[in-house]
Amino acid sequence: MRCSALLRGVRLLETSELGVIAGVLERAHWETWLVSLHALLGGEEALQKIAGDDIHWKRILAKKF
Repeated sequence: MRCSALLRGVRLLETSELGVIAGVLERAHWETWLVSLHALLGGEEALQKIAGDDIHWKRILAKKF
């Protein structure tokens, strides 16, 4: 669902001549696709790694802010 919503947003931005901003959404789509594929192919071990990375970066951001 998230990927579909991102692609619809990219299409709308491209048709309204805001293609530069569409690149931001395209990057988010690419990252979502990669993480989804990693989780699908990697199984439980991949999910654990993704969760660990998420916690790691949330802690770093929390310390900065």
